[in-house]
Amino acid sequence: NQTARDMAAGVSMLIANGMEAEKAAEQARLLGKFTTATRASMDDAARMMVSFDLLGVSARDMELAFAQAAKAGKLGSFEVRDMAKWFPQLGGYLKSLGVTVHEAAVNMASRLQIAMRTAGSTDEAANNFRNFLTKLTSPDTQRDFERLGIDLQGSMLRAARQGLDPIEAGVGIIMDRIAQRSP
Repeated sequence: NQTARDMAAGVSMLIANGMEAEKAAEQARLLGKFTTATRASMDDAARMMVSFDLLGVSARDMELAFAQAAKAGKLGSFEVRDMAKWFPQLGGYLKSLGVTVHEAAVNMASRLQIAMRTAGSTDEAANNFRNFLTKLTSPDTQRDFERLGIDLQGSMLRAARQGLDPIEAGVGIIMDRIAQRSP
């Protein structure tokens, strides 16, 4: 249910954002299907697809990643068109923590739903989550924890390799340190 012009614009957006032309052409059907089903803009959906691609979601599994995001949008208050807008910005942070593929899609979708509980808008919720990730992964934070004898980044990456949530592990390390210092 998309026009040829919209589909061409979507594929062009995929290519402009770094996806190989052949791969972009293969993903056109899914892009059209997703934008029709969710009413997301073609530009946002294309950027979301590129972010999934950069997170390591294979072309074969792309539909599952979109379905996971769509389901989270239906179940929560952070809708899929807003996810399409914010996933490209948040994906790099999660990748730096070792969260990739479907875990990244589910992680972003669920954390944005949680962020909506204390935010006035979807943009505020996503910005709050981005700010949290920025602080958690910043060189200053890493240096501060190194001074305390804690390899925060390394601990989060080890947690991700073990299949655990690195954000939860990082917050756990911080809370343990606080409990030791101020029981």
